[in-house]
Amino acid sequence: MEKTLNIVADIGNSRIKLLFENEYIAIENSLNWKSTINQILREVNKQVKFCYSSVNTSIEVELLNIISNYQNVEILNANYLLSQQKIIDTSSVTGMGSDRILGLIRAISLNGYPVITIDLGTAVTINYADNGKCIGGAIFPGAETQKNSLINISEKLNIDKFDFSNTFYGNSTEQAINSGIFLSVIGGIEKSLEMAKTKFGENFLKNIYITGGTSPLFLKFIENKYTINYVPNLVLEGILELLKNYNI
Repeated sequence: MEKTLNIVADIGNSRIKLLFENEYIAIENSLNWKSTINQILREVNKQVKFCYSSVNTSIEVELLNIISNYQNVEILNANYLLSQQKIIDTSSVTGMGSDRILGLIRAISLNGYPVITIDLGTAVTINYADNGKCIGGAIFPGAETQKNSLINISEKLNIDKFDFSNTFYGNSTEQAINSGIFLSVIGGIEKSLEMAKTKFGENFLKNIYITGGTSPLFLKFIENKYTINYVPNLVLEGILELLKNYNI
């Protein structure tokens, strides 16, 4: 067989994200993701190292059951690599998810410290690191989570898609929901960065990296005020960075 193929995966609350041979695939957990995984693995005619990070235990178990049927695939949990890594000290932060650490590791590899990562997914996570250590961060509901929560309150509250053309107010319930979600996410991010600047100084904001499924919706609004680096696959590239670092 040919050289080993690295497939890295980020198993999230709403999607499974895959990166291999510079190809990125995102599969909604609510859709028929199993057939997509099987199709990908059936078409690979070489040894595969499948390294994954997960915050969704039920999907993780199902995915690993599928992969176990392929003899040419070796499974590696990114948590093992994280337990060995010396890139960043996270000992002062408790309960930190692997996706947050992996995003920081990739961001650090790009331009060093200090570093801030902003991941706009099911939740918005803002993470700070400097001088080799993770300082901590903030977590609040993401745009989709806010939308779904409002819809669950009442069937009369509905929104088909995000429309941030009018970001200050809405003259219909749907537009008002759009505006509220926009203001919540943008306001939370900008306030966090403003407070970081006050506490740590302006230089602390020199390396800001944004990622996550809804980040393209908000990026242009944050870029008006801060210098932002958009890295769509920050977490997945963090796994690749660890694989390279440990030559695994």
